[in-house]
Amino acid sequence: HHGNLLLDADGTLTVLDLDVASHHWYATDLAILLVHPLWALGDRPADARRFVRTAVEAYLSEYPLPAERLADVPLLAHYRMALFVLAMQNELGDTPLPGWLRDLRAQRLAGRPLPFVAPLSDLAG
Repeated sequence: HHGNLLLDADGTLTVLDLDVASHHWYATDLAILLVHPLWALGDRPADARRFVRTAVEAYLSEYPLPAERLADVPLLAHYRMALFVLAMQNELGDTPLPGWLRDLRAQRLAGRPLPFVAPLSDLAG
């Protein structure tokens, strides 16, 4: 996006952020795909397992990732959920947090993992 570009007075264009051009971007993309459904399916492990298997296999058929990038997905999902909590808190302003958001915030602060039911590399194989 335009915020990642610098144009010097002499017309030289500098790109500041190349994560979109790397595998890291795809690992982040996969984390975004998984994070909210996994949160919603947290109390239904069989459904979570089926969703993760289907989503990961479909995603990797289009965008293959090396095992070390797949290993990053749970941490990236944790970051994504933390960002969601912060955004919701910001939206609510001074309004007291609803119980579900307080619980989710506590889970993120405690580092409680999302219910990835197996290493993603196992699911992709």
